[in-house]
Amino acid sequence: MSQPTGARLISQDLGAPVWVSALLERIRKKRPARAPVGEWLRFVLASREQGISQDEITFSRIAHNLVTNHDHQDVLTRQQVLSAADLKPLMPRLQLTVDDSFRPTDSWAETAMLIPGKQHKKRSLVGTWPESRYVVRYRHRSLGWSIALARHSDLFVQREARSWLVLDPHGARATDQPAHGFNTVREAMAHAALRMLRQFTRSAKARHTPRWERFSLHGLGAYAELLVTLPAWPGSFSSRVHFPG
Repeated sequence: MSQPTGARLISQDLGAPVWVSALLERIRKKRPARAPVGEWLRFVLASREQGISQDEITFSRIAHNLVTNHDHQDVLTRQQVLSAADLKPLMPRLQLTVDDSFRPTDSWAETAMLIPGKQHKKRSLVGTWPESRYVVRYRHRSLGWSIALARHSDLFVQREARSWLVLDPHGARATDQPAHGFNTVREAMAHAALRMLRQFTRSAKARHTPRWERFSLHGLGAYAELLVTLPAWPGSFSSRVHFPG
């Protein structure tokens, strides 16, 4: 895929995730302590019928090493079969890569902060680490809302889903957005702007409720408070007594 003009890729090595081979776990729990090589081969190759990925069976090289290094009549212990696995090439390393070709407005600051897997549940984020990763990419400079990039993948099946989520000022998944998130960051920012506007409107309504009605005189009709502002007026009209700020 060609890189957009002017784009800059930012990468960070996150190390290897905690990963347990389902195939090796099945060998440890479901097989006797000793068996002939032929039985071990049938057991390993039949693991696909038990939900083990064919890629894991193939890439572990257990079957290949058993056929290459032993006769069918040889009796091997469970530990010898486990030692025949070569999982080092399978161990993934996680790389956080962000593309800053998208230029947000001045209200949003760019960032690249990975949300730890142990915080997913607390923040109402679906999926578990490392199959599901969330990276906060943009944070509103004033109100604390943020936009996170969500990626959901499988370590063996070549597919990946990605979407954009709106996070509230507490860093949790904001309500009133699609369950799968948004397809583009622009859609997510537009939704965040709408949510912030609603929040500001509610706050403004609460702030503009009558504050001095108890000092009004009876019999003068409906009570009202007016705030008159004079833009670009010489000098200062600020008053901490009546209108803070």
